[in-house]
Amino acid sequence: MRRNANPQKIPESHHQKNLVAWFSWKYPEFDKLLVHVPNGQNVGERKGKQLKDLGLVKGFPDLVLFLPRSHPGLIIEMKTKGGRLHGEQPKVIEKLKEQGYRVEVCYSFDEARSVIKDYLV
Repeated sequence: MRRNANPQKIPESHHQKNLVAWFSWKYPEFDKLLVHVPNGQNVGERKGKQLKDLGLVKGFPDLVLFLPRSHPGLIIEMKTKGGRLHGEQPKVIEKLKEQGYRVEVCYSFDEARSVIKDYLV
C-alpha cells in the first residue's frame, strides 16, 4: 500500500467512501437514500456532451441525502483539507440553497458525519 506523502492531504474520495460506508452501517433504514453525483470525471468531449445532455450539471455537489427533515434534503460537497470551491460550484450551491436545501461543504469524514448526524436529529 502506498502511503500518502502528506497525511494532511487525504484524498476527497477517501473521506467520501468512508462516509458512505459509515452511513450505510449507522442508518440501514435509509439505505439507498445517500447518493453520489458522478461529477468531476475526466471524460472526452463526446462523452461529456452526452452526460450534459442526460442532465449532468457542472458544479453539482458530490452527495445528496434524499431525506426531508428541516429541509427538503441535505447536499454535501466534499473537499480536501484546504480545498476551495471552483468553477460553477458556488453558483450551483447558491441555487440549491435558494430552493430550501441544506448544502454543506465538508473538509473531512468527521465533519461530514457531524453534518449528517445534526441533520437527522
